[in-house]
Amino acid sequence: MAVLIIGAGTLGCALTADLCNRDREVSLWTHPHHSGNSANLRDQGLKAKGAVSGHFWPTVHSDLGAALKSARSVFVTIPSKAGAREELSSYLNHYDLTEKLLFWLPGHMSSLLGNPIATAATIEASTAPYGCRWEDGAIYVKAIKNIIEIASLNPLSEETRDEVSSLFPRGVEWRANILDVALLNTNVIFHPATVIMNADRIRNQEDFYFYKGGMTKEVCDKMELLDEVRIKIVERFGFQVLRTIDLDNRWYGMNEPDLESFACNSPSHNATKGVPKDMKHRYLTEDCRILPLFKELALMFDIDTSAIDWVLDNASELANEDFNETGITLEKLGMGELSPEHLTAKWGALYLKMC
Repeated sequence: MAVLIIGAGTLGCALTADLCNRDREVSLWTHPHHSGNSANLRDQGLKAKGAVSGHFWPTVHSDLGAALKSARSVFVTIPSKAGAREELSSYLNHYDLTEKLLFWLPGHMSSLLGNPIATAATIEASTAPYGCRWEDGAIYVKAIKNIIEIASLNPLSEETRDEVSSLFPRGVEWRANILDVALLNTNVIFHPATVIMNADRIRNQEDFYFYKGGMTKEVCDKMELLDEVRIKIVERFGFQVLRTIDLDNRWYGMNEPDLESFACNSPSHNATKGVPKDMKHRYLTEDCRILPLFKELALMFDIDTSAIDWVLDNASELANEDFNETGITLEKLGMGELSPEHLTAKWGALYLKMC
């Protein structure tokens, strides 16, 4: 079955290379104003190295309707920066997707942003399946994660679940729902705090390794405070508790005791330096966007939000973007009027077990 990938950034190209390498029929589409690497891919193909290697020739479309027509599965890999996925949802709603599988990578509750899209299945993932970067004109797949947590917006048959699972490079774990999945994204824990506490080094264009050089004990202590808030929210909904270190260890096949050790010792994260060039980097503009939702949920349950406030205040100043305004909120997800009791009744794991 043909696969369409929307977005030709690092994630889109890593996914393209992997699916091509697994003999899938793959095509790409990018927004005309955000074409990314699509022109080069059309003319020169896609070179990949690392965990996936080869030279691949996906079909590159300029017309979204034509791109969708032949695809059974559609993967959205564009960043969830302010307004980007909402705009895409409005485009997709012009077409019939009722027989298609729609994937949001990573999820970030994108299924509920903008106008609803009728599909055969809408899937959200906790994280990207790969650690990847561009290097020397090739997509460098530094690692393929061992397992990815996913959830469907609506119940699926076992046959459809099997079809969905087969598209991921390795194992998947089906979680309670898309909120459960959104609360498992660890980028929000790792990246913003590290950018904030290394802001002067980044602005001075200092050459250092973002993980092993930037994630000092002081930085990791901030991350742990943020993770404590996330975990308390997870507990209120009755979801399985997995610390950020637990998640990253199982994704990357490691057994580190804490975030500082992981940052220092992860081969894939330190295979490239990965330092942002400026403060408009996705480590702030994308990874902070889910934080207002975490903050609202925490406040609903009387959980201290000072760690989240610290990130939002500093990140907003550095990026010159008010993430409290541009971020994902209960109101934007159509849940602004729900009480804590109604939220846990609708989204909590206990409710799901009773259904």
